Amino acid sequence: MTYISYAFALFASLILPIIVSLFLIVKKKQYFKVILVGVITFLIFQVFTRIYILQVILPSQVWYILFTYQYPILYVFLLSLSAGLFEEIGRYITMKYLLKSMTIKDAIVFGIGHGGIESILLVGVSLLMINPSTIPFQNFLMSGIERISAMILHCGFSVLVYQMLFKNKKYNLIYSIASHTLVNLVSVLLMMNNVNLWIIEGALLVSAGFIIMYIRHQWRNEYETINLNS
Repeated sequence: MTYISYAFALFASLILPIIVSLFLIVKKKQYFKVILVGVITFLIFQVFTRIYILQVILPSQVWYILFTYQYPILYVFLLSLSAGLFEEIGRYITMKYLLKSMTIKDAIVFGIGHGGIESILLVGVSLLMINPSTIPFQNFLMSGIERISAMILHCGFSVLVYQMLFKNKKYNLIYSIASHTLVNLVSVLLMMNNVNLWIIEGALLVSAGFIIMYIRHQWRNEYETINLNS
């Protein structure tokens, strides 16, 4: 059971993002640029800035270490908010300046690129370097479910930012930052309070389900409008 669970986690976090990306690129060559911009967004605004600041610069500051111990809930909130700010503003900047025109399909593909590289770097690569027999199989199952949910959420956040830029929904950037912050905050607070991890992953999966419904609704609206105008 351990190795089956490990294979599932590896598939969800490493193989699936690569397969989906390659399929999209082969299907429509213009998606290569969209996926690439999604990847670049995560690398610039997370790996090379936020994560670097949080893991390299701030830990050397005494005030920061004291703050994390003295105000743990506020620290978690600010940590979650920073994820929302960096990633969603990053989406806004790269979509605006690197992708001059988009459709909702492009926004979803952007989310696949963004969420896919996050999944590969933060989970998939780590899985390749461990001995599966040393870790309970439930951990692998939860890891795989979490990665699938996260990729879906990234697609939803990307659609929100896209709609602000190209559909004149001016508050959607705020909604995407707030949603991203809320998902991260609730997940970490539940873990801090020793809530069963299956409940946490279930909540993420439910959130991903709502995002899918939102994307489907927006997709229908966009293409019904196109058909009416044509």
